[in-house]
Amino acid sequence: WVFAAIFLLWALVLWSLFGGAMYRMSAMRFARDEKISLFQALAFSRRKFFSFFSAPLVPVVVILGLGVLLAAGGLIGSIPYIGPLLMGPLFGIAILMGIAIAFMAIGLLAAGPMLYPTIAAEGSDCFDAISRSFTYVFTRPFRAVFYGVVASIYGMVTYLFVRLFAFLALSAVHFFVKWGVFTGGTS
Repeated sequence: WVFAAIFLLWALVLWSLFGGAMYRMSAMRFARDEKISLFQALAFSRRKFFSFFSAPLVPVVVILGLGVLLAAGGLIGSIPYIGPLLMGPLFGIAILMGIAIAFMAIGLLAAGPMLYPTIAAEGSDCFDAISRSFTYVFTRPFRAVFYGVVASIYGMVTYLFVRLFAFLALSAVHFFVKWGVFTGGTS
């Protein structure tokens, strides 16, 4: 878990810096038909680093925080005699917290890919990016699903093309290098 957390944070740092720059370059190209240099894009992502870094973490922290509160509320049930009586009235609050967790989890999964483009295009902070992305997903769910399906199909086709290209390149290298091996090398 420790290594996973360290590598996840390191990947998030790299993605916040370089991914933010890539998103900024794309946003400027498509929104304004302007090309900015890699250094300008990196300068922008450096200025907005905290927003890029914290945007995917804020919903996770909210989910974990609500989970800790629910676990603490569960401790009330451990109090002898009076615990179960107290849990009855407090269970409505627990259900509301569960709804908030579900809202945040669905929002993070569905709107997570839109967090960085929102920051890159608008130059906003992480809370504005979360608000805009979550609002889009929850107010236009069918459109969001449609775009997600289209992006997945496009990603699969692109992945298969890259995989075919890599396979053909490696096969060509193997085929032609094998011609040059006259000393009985293994296949």
